[in-house]
Amino acid sequence: MCSSDLPVPAPHRAAVLRAVSAARVIDPACGSGAFLVHALHRLAAMRTLAGDRRPIDVVRRDVLVRSIFGVDVHPTAAWICELRLWLATVVESPIRDPADVEPLPNLDHHIRVGDSLAGPAFDEPATTSVRVDTWRARYVRATGHRKRMAARALDREERQIGRAHV
Repeated sequence: MCSSDLPVPAPHRAAVLRAVSAARVIDPACGSGAFLVHALHRLAAMRTLAGDRRPIDVVRRDVLVRSIFGVDVHPTAAWICELRLWLATVVESPIRDPADVEPLPNLDHHIRVGDSLAGPAFDEPATTSVRVDTWRARYVRATGHRKRMAARALDREERQIGRAHV
């Protein structure tokens, strides 16, 4: 048993839960996603120990859409990473009929194909905006026409941020 497996004392639960919920993990060479799957499991377990009372499959789904990001130069590796992350969220679900499982989140803007070494320098401050966060949240829940609309808006917002750094 490690120290992160111990329950959080009651007076500190809200602060720890806020901190863990705000954590973000990025793997700049995610490959098939082993590190990100482990991070998903650990963050979900930490949230549960800090007092998140939702079922573990719901907590994992929330961690996945808020906290897990990855990049890989190989499209197949990025696709496998997405698949492994989806499976890690569904495996604990009590629902046994596949038709009853809630649609999986869209991870296209969380797991990207690209060369993380060719991007801007790591010493430049990362910039995001409330609008990017809003469109990203809409995108992961959307389907059909709304998914395409949210993807275009998210791409537009991310390009504007990118142009500001050039």
